[in-house]
Amino acid sequence: MEEGVSFADAVMELEDYKQKIHTMYGLSSFNNLIKNGRVSKVAGFVAGKLGLCGIGEASPQGEILVQGEKALEFLNHVLTNDYTDLKDGCARYSPMCNENGGTVDDLIVYKKADNDYFVVVNAANTEKDFQWMVNHKIDGVELSNVSAEWGQLALQGPNSEKVLAKVAKPEAIPAGYYTCVFDTEMQGIPCMISRTGYTGEDGFEIYMPADRAVDAWELLMDAGQEYGILPCGLGARDTLRMEAAMPLYGHEMNDEISPKVAGLGFAVKMDKPEFIGKEAIEAATPLKPCALRMFPCATGTLGPIH
Repeated sequence: MEEGVSFADAVMELEDYKQKIHTMYGLSSFNNLIKNGRVSKVAGFVAGKLGLCGIGEASPQGEILVQGEKALEFLNHVLTNDYTDLKDGCARYSPMCNENGGTVDDLIVYKKADNDYFVVVNAANTEKDFQWMVNHKIDGVELSNVSAEWGQLALQGPNSEKVLAKVAKPEAIPAGYYTCVFDTEMQGIPCMISRTGYTGEDGFEIYMPADRAVDAWELLMDAGQEYGILPCGLGARDTLRMEAAMPLYGHEMNDEISPKVAGLGFAVKMDKPEFIGKEAIEAATPLKPCALRMFPCATGTLGPIH
């Protein structure tokens, strides 16, 4: 972030810009796209059906750096998925379990290089997740909660790559699903770009310094006008993630629901030597029945997840 620009200032600037969105798009309240005001900042994600493109601000998500010579060992200990073969510039989804097999959170790990990982967690769980990691930290690992330093925009939908191509060089655009490009830029705005999302559509999640989030939003909104780009909220996200069988923490899983019960067995590698919660999951006694189990569907499959 620029010297002298605080995270609070950046958030206030974003809130001011939200008011402009009210006027530009005739919305009586941008927050009416957010269910019951559960998220206090600008709307979160994107509707991308009907050949359009959408953009949402997702900066409340948490970002944690996991670094050090034992970073890989640590991730394999606290997460149920296996990161042993994760390549640089790739991402992998995983639940994080407690000792009883319940789900502390679900998250995505991006690998920048050996011993250097960028972890994105759910907004409401950021402090809980970071403290959980700290409590289970091993020697040779450094943990940093850098959430206040980052903004995130989700650009989703069939035309999202066309929009991104107008503001980013070809080498800055990840080619495959669940891949990413670190240390790149969009017309001078430093960022990390990943080909991930929470809509079941093709799209990108773009991370930039918090104080550049408004600049990035305006850049993408301008670039997307010819493709019908729209600002979208969590209501749009919820319908799309349900259609794509993507679970939401606090709904299909929580501290008392095992990821296997929630239909996430693909991300629970029982052949790993150990991870927190493995013994409880092996006991195969569900802690609590899940109200809705999530199963992958053909229409929500974009390709192999690394």
